[in-house]
Amino acid sequence: MTLAARIAFEASQVAGLVRAVARERWRGLTGEAEADLLQQLIEAETRRETALRACLAAQAGEREARRERDAHATHAYAVGNDLAAALGRLRAVEQERDEARAELARLTTPRPIEEAPKDGTWIVGLWPEIPDAVPVIACWTNGEWRDETGETFNATHFLPLPVKP
Repeated sequence: MTLAARIAFEASQVAGLVRAVARERWRGLTGEAEADLLQQLIEAETRRETALRACLAAQAGEREARRERDAHATHAYAVGNDLAAALGRLRAVEQERDEARAELARLTTPRPIEEAPKDGTWIVGLWPEIPDAVPVIACWTNGEWRDETGETFNATHFLPLPVKP
């Protein structure tokens, strides 16, 4: 039996007993019979009250469960937003990392001397095919590569000099 049906049943029992007590009093019934009817009335009212309390407790439990579900849903939504923001930050960091790797590769991978700037910018001249060759700091001057002493040389590759901090 559902709580609502139980409450309705107990209420009808109480109402029936109240009518019975009133009827017996009207007939002039007193003493033990009246006490017995009143005892039944008290017991029925106690059962009805117990059923009401159980119903209220069940409703309170349902409200609490609903609040808890709502709190979980709100928390899950907030966590989802936090995860989306973290994923966005992660993608930005990965983009920065990839850009830094590309710049590092550009600065550390020897390139053909034909790609070197010929505007007076100093470079590091290299000969990768000669294992013991010493790199030379040089720039393009008067149509040829010259080191800092002014001597000409013919490097096959170059690296840009790092920018001063």
